[in-house]
Amino acid sequence: VGPLYMKKFGPSCTLALHVLAAMGALLYFMLNPSAIGLTVLVAVGYCHSIMFPTVFALSLSGLGELTSQASAVLCTAIVGGAVGPVLQGMVADRIGVRGSFVVPLIGELLVGVFALYMWNRERKVAR
Repeated sequence: VGPLYMKKFGPSCTLALHVLAAMGALLYFMLNPSAIGLTVLVAVGYCHSIMFPTVFALSLSGLGELTSQASAVLCTAIVGGAVGPVLQGMVADRIGVRGSFVVPLIGELLVGVFALYMWNRERKVAR
């Protein structure tokens, strides 16, 4: 579904919308420990489905001959996907499972800052 409205809103806006939805779902789950909260948490996976390919494409746009090097760095950065769950587990041991979702919430915030930066950059180029 994401690519359908990416045509209308553009990649950085689509990324920002997915980040907001993921943050909202994480916060809802953290504040509402119920079956509905757990169902909403599953929606984070939907939000993430558009994120990596969009971040990858946005990061490489306009790099010219540096594209292959930047691509390698981005592929190496995937290790964050292995570090995040370990860090969340450590936080869960200290403050509880629900509270540990602050770890992915921080990650969402970082992706959101990137999305807003790219959105602003796209708007400047369009002028």
